[in-house]
Amino acid sequence: MLVCALLTGMRRGELHALRWENVDIERRLIYILQSKSGKPRELPMGRKLVETLASLGVKKEGPVFGVPEITLRVHFKHAMIAAEIRDFRFHDLRHTFASHFIMRTGDLPSLQKLLGHSSPEMTQRYAHLAKGHLSAKIDAFDSAMPVELGRDGHYMDTTP
Repeated sequence: MLVCALLTGMRRGELHALRWENVDIERRLIYILQSKSGKPRELPMGRKLVETLASLGVKKEGPVFGVPEITLRVHFKHAMIAAEIRDFRFHDLRHTFASHFIMRTGDLPSLQKLLGHSSPEMTQRYAHLAKGHLSAKIDAFDSAMPVELGRDGHYMDTTP
């Protein structure tokens, strides 16, 4: 469940409700028929998630995970304690997915669709950038700009 949450941004309730009938391993799609917004959506699966789900033993029907809510809560809490992670909830995995997706793709409209949000503003609340991410982006931008400081202390355009 944790891997699926990290690789899709699915909500805990969506993970609990996920059934094999709504997973298409061949097409690499997850169909979420009942979401928080009430709108169905399709989630493409990357190789890692396909392999993870396949390792569970793909079935024609039934729950994908079959983990009771209380079991998930207890094991998640114990994992956070063992990893010495504080103030982290299961829902924060959704934010983690969003942050990593946006840092690697920069594609806010796609992220909005994947998360099932109706507005870009809501999606932006989820996409927290890692420290240093914007600095790396500005460095890449800066190195591509054809502007140099001349010997006289004035900037000049160095476009060939």
